[in-house]
Amino acid sequence: MKRFFCLWALIVPLLSFARLGETPAQCEARYGKGEPVQSEKGELMYYTGPPDFDVSAMFRSVNGGPVVAVLIYYRHKDETIAFTEGEVTRLLQINHKDEKMVWRRLSTLSLFKKFWASEDNTLMACSDVQANTFGVASIAYLKEAEQKQKAQEQKQQKGL
Repeated sequence: MKRFFCLWALIVPLLSFARLGETPAQCEARYGKGEPVQSEKGELMYYTGPPDFDVSAMFRSVNGGPVVAVLIYYRHKDETIAFTEGEVTRLLQINHKDEKMVWRRLSTLSLFKKFWASEDNTLMACSDVQANTFGVASIAYLKEAEQKQKAQEQKQQKGL
């Protein structure tokens, strides 16, 4: 019986996390109605429904695909609480379509940020120790956003 409760305590929190690739309707079913946030980069929704976390999810169509969550930020309701290694591990696992995917920690010179990439190089994640946030994003979305920003900068330079 104790094993059941221990297992249940580990599984239930996973049920409340948004996942990359979910549609706005799936996130709404999981959390309730989200609050739209103004953003030029896509549809950004803020959810306060999860019991332990506030979640921000960016919804976009990347490379002509369906509109899905391409960027998700998590923050504890108590903003002073940092993410534990266990929480980070669970968030990494559930945000890849293959929950057994291996994530590699990327080396960085930052004392306050930790980065990971999925072994198949489709997702990237970052934990910000100072801000107590954890984010995960589709690399396809990050590349597309970078290309758009470069194009915009080039356009501005031509206008000078």
